[in-house]
Amino acid sequence: MKLKRDVIGVVLAFMSAGFVATGMNASAYQEVYDTQAKQEQKVQKAIASEFITPQDKNELKQTVVAFDEAKTKENRDSLQDKIKQQKKLLAKINSRLEINEAKTAAHEYNKIIDELGMLTKKSQEVFIEKADEQQVEVLATELAEIAAPKKVKPVRQLAKKTTALAEKMSDNQTEMKNFVANLKVDNQAAVALQKNKFLAKTDKNELGKLQKENEKYFKDADDLITLQSRREASNSLLFTLQDRAKDTEQDFSENEEVARKLIQAANELLAKGDLNPTEKTELNQVRTALNDALGLKNYQPGDLSSNYTALKTNYDSSYKVSNERKIEAKRKAEEAARKKAAKRKEAQEKAEQQKAAQVQKGENAAANNEIPAPIPSTTRL
Repeated sequence: MKLKRDVIGVVLAFMSAGFVATGMNASAYQEVYDTQAKQEQKVQKAIASEFITPQDKNELKQTVVAFDEAKTKENRDSLQDKIKQQKKLLAKINSRLEINEAKTAAHEYNKIIDELGMLTKKSQEVFIEKADEQQVEVLATELAEIAAPKKVKPVRQLAKKTTALAEKMSDNQTEMKNFVANLKVDNQAAVALQKNKFLAKTDKNELGKLQKENEKYFKDADDLITLQSRREASNSLLFTLQDRAKDTEQDFSENEEVARKLIQAANELLAKGDLNPTEKTELNQVRTALNDALGLKNYQPGDLSSNYTALKTNYDSSYKVSNERKIEAKRKAEEAARKKAAKRKEAQEKAEQQKAAQVQKGENAAANNEIPAPIPSTTRL
């Protein structure tokens, strides 16, 4: 619509100047404006270029202003001449833009060479991710592919990748070093925890393995995910065993003294109690379980308490049975002794009676021998 209004303005201007505008003239002018509009897009692109000099930018802007001022005052030939002049100027400036861009591209290319050189050197340090080290080689290949660049776009794309890799490599290295520092702290904690008397031998062996596994990464590592997983496993095991030691200590503080006394009582009952083989086996089993818990053998927090309760229940039952049997045995022994004493007394009394009878018999016989025999009487016939 703007171009059509411009054409109408030109027609009116020429009419006032004594010229007669025809439809053909209007179409010709519209063609001039269309040509200029297309060319101005190129001009504006050149003006917006970061590689244009202030002087070139100013000259191009002047051509735009000059055409705008002339399009309603000058004839078509004059306007076309201005378009041609602007086109020549634009071609020269575009040529200079290409030269300036090429210079910039070469400068920025050289900076990438330096940056990749530093990255290559850094990639040889410890705690560099293998993937980052490999990416340096990839970027070096890309750099070789755009040697002697004329355009800045591919150079800047590569520069962006290089900067991003440098940041990523540095961040990953820092993170891995932090993980290793934490692993060293874990090992110190593991050494201290190994001295805890409330940890079983198997737990202390696990702490030894943890230290050896952690030490593998103390000097170098090239995989952040692996290192992170190692730290998580290390930290998890430490927390688990620290909690176990704490729970075990509480279990022992509440139950150790009574458990040891109960075991002594159970030992005495097994040695002196009146129990049958089955009862002794059952009592010995729960006694052994409690003794194992005291020695942290196959121990889990709370085992001392639960095994103490189990032994106490069995002990009380076994003690009652044993005591009842002892009382019954004593009663039977006393009854047997009483009966034996009664029989002995009866036998003694019988013997004494027999002895007395013998004595009496002897006395009777002696008496008979001392009395004279009577004289028989004589009978007369």
